[in-house]
Amino acid sequence: IEESGTMLSPTYKGGELRYGPYTVAEFERRYLSAHVTTALDASTTSAEEGGLHEVEFIAPYRQDGSRTLIGGLVFLDDDAKAVLGDEENWLAWLGDLQIGGERRYGFGRLCCLEFQTEENAPERYRLDGERPLVRVKGSEPVLAHTPANDLRGRGEIEPLVGRQTDTRRSDAFGCRLSRCKICWVPGTLVEDAEWFEIEREGIWGKKTP
Repeated sequence: IEESGTMLSPTYKGGELRYGPYTVAEFERRYLSAHVTTALDASTTSAEEGGLHEVEFIAPYRQDGSRTLIGGLVFLDDDAKAVLGDEENWLAWLGDLQIGGERRYGFGRLCCLEFQTEENAPERYRLDGERPLVRVKGSEPVLAHTPANDLRGRGEIEPLVGRQTDTRRSDAFGCRLSRCKICWVPGTLVEDAEWFEIEREGIWGKKTP
């Protein structure tokens, strides 16, 4: 999230996770909201057991009424250029995006206001493999969950578990759990410079180029 030209990326300062100048509680109060729905049981006209569903999301407007601005990276390799064309066509393609989960409810719609080429891309990013690689310098934060088994860092560790839905069963929403991974949380400071691969589910896995 961008505020006054500064990215509020997670990082540890003084042993505490912060987003720019804000503590976690302050950041969540300013930028997070939730949407709750439930299925109804026709026989009782009340909430169906196990049907309560809550979605937490980044609020489109801040407390002061101004638009929430989100900054990020889009990796376009030679294969993408062949489909999307040159840079003049990218703004049109990036002008209307929908990301994340719950897209059927209209969540995750983004409009690109501007974009610019990353100047130090060869030093920090690599696109010559199957997935993008990001280089994080020593004492810099990782910006996603990262497996903790072979990475030295300063931050917090937590189990990362996801809920999966069996589309063949209407009563199995989120009932199946993914395999647990013990990860450093986003914002953890790495001890040494490392390369990370952005995996398909958003986890950054340590990898040697």
